[in-house]
Amino acid sequence: MSGVLTRGSECAAPGSDFDGIQGNLEVGRVEKMPLLFDRFRRDGISDEAIEKIAWKNAIRTLKDILG
Repeated sequence: MSGVLTRGSECAAPGSDFDGIQGNLEVGRVEKMPLLFDRFRRDGISDEAIEKIAWKNAIRTLKDILG
């Protein structure tokens, strides 16, 4: 969330370590990622910005790198 607030929705994309992290986590598996985006919505982030963060930024970056 801090990256979105300081750099904008054009620069953020989620990452994970679901196969290497231990503990009782609210978002501890990929199936729980919608909880993160629901929180963004509650915090006032627009659906357009959430789409960028969820997948559009990653796709754009891959296209930029791979052509």
